[in-house]
Amino acid sequence: MAPLPVFNRAFGGSRTWEVLHYMDNIVFPYEPKIIVYYCGSNDINALEKPEDIFQRIKQFSQNVNEKLPETQLYFVSINRAPEKIDKWHLVDTTNMLVKEYCSTTEKCEFIDVNPILFDKENQPRLELYQEDQLHLNDKAYEEFAAIIKPIIEKAWMQE
Repeated sequence: MAPLPVFNRAFGGSRTWEVLHYMDNIVFPYEPKIIVYYCGSNDINALEKPEDIFQRIKQFSQNVNEKLPETQLYFVSINRAPEKIDKWHLVDTTNMLVKEYCSTTEKCEFIDVNPILFDKENQPRLELYQEDQLHLNDKAYEEFAAIIKPIIEKAWMQE
């Protein structure tokens, strides 16, 4: 994301309830003008209901709006990893709920990265995953950055 002033507060294995629990320590002290949020994949693996995952994402948004009302939020879609094929319905439902919420909420946008994870035949691009077909590799993150960075750059210029 260079040269943007990005500060990564992500932590591996996180679930949405943990992000909520720790947001007073990992979000608010930094008073960010823009937040890019990616979480929920591990909730899906734990077979949580999409509505429950969404409610915690919504609560995160509401907490940010209350304490940092000028902060722009971007929610990045939960990806449809090949390893999760039997849970794609949960991924899709959660993403749909978050996307609908963002469409009616100020300072909140949804960024769907799933299209780059599939080829023209709508098959997963396995070359973007590590051997476990769950975790992404560097090429995938480069492609994510190609989608996310222009959006963040545009928002940053408007600050």
